Amino acid sequence: NIAADEPHAENTLGIDNRRCIEAYQTHNNIRNITIAVQKIAERQLQYSENCYNKKFKNKMHVFEVGDWCYLKINVCEHKFSPRFKGPYKIVEKYTDYLFLLQLEKEQKVVNIEKLKPYKLNKYSAEPMQSVSVN
Repeated sequence: NIAADEPHAENTLGIDNRRCIEAYQTHNNIRNITIAVQKIAERQLQYSENCYNKKFKNKMHVFEVGDWCYLKINVCEHKFSPRFKGPYKIVEKYTDYLFLLQLEKEQKVVNIEKLKPYKLNKYSAEPMQSVSVN
């Protein structure tokens, strides 16, 4: 019986070795596929972040209290009428997207999408400060 068991034991070891090798190769293949999928996901994330940054972040201006800005007009009178009024001063910042503007006679809360930064150049004048007369 012992002699009969030995060839059977060698055969079992051979099958187990092949199974171990196949399992190892399968494991390596799965690991390589996982790494490739992770790289593709990272590339897609970078691409989507770049697209988002090009569309929104670069165009978004960070406004602070005391800055001057133009206010977008909702409905234009005609084709050649101005699209923005102002400049108006930002009096208060509620959130990153909501601001309180000092208009001519009143104050108004405005979303950042309605604002355009006022930039001084050599042709534009400094905005007039509001003067209180007592």
